[in-house]
Amino acid sequence: MANKFVKFNAFRVARLKKKLRALPHEAQNELRRVMPVVGAMVRDTAKGFVPVRSGDLQDSIHILKIDRFLAVAVQSDDPIAHLIEFGTAERVTKKGKPTGRGPPMPFLFPAYRINKRRIKGRMTRAIKKSIKKVARQ
Repeated sequence: MANKFVKFNAFRVARLKKKLRALPHEAQNELRRVMPVVGAMVRDTAKGFVPVRSGDLQDSIHILKIDRFLAVAVQSDDPIAHLIEFGTAERVTKKGKPTGRGPPMPFLFPAYRINKRRIKGRMTRAIKKSIKKVARQ
């Protein structure tokens, strides 16, 4: 009757455990390398979508690093950015005269949506690269 148990070499098990412990750190390092590139893609696309009058809104779009570049946010510091992105309701003067409404002209969310597949691909490649790098050690 054949042996039903698989024998592992203790050295190989220890080496595998060491590699598995190193994987999260290596993956974080690869993601730190990729996230600024991803943020720049979204930022540049958003700057292309912004309606330009004076260029202040376009110049205020920038990348904010979160948790030492493990995550990034693309944001605008312009105080009217949210009004342009989401629009405004009907506005009325103190005398009751309507002054109109601002239609939404989104620029940040469409920039993310357009680049979503490329972002996921870059992050997936970075994680796979870290896995291969740890496996080769």
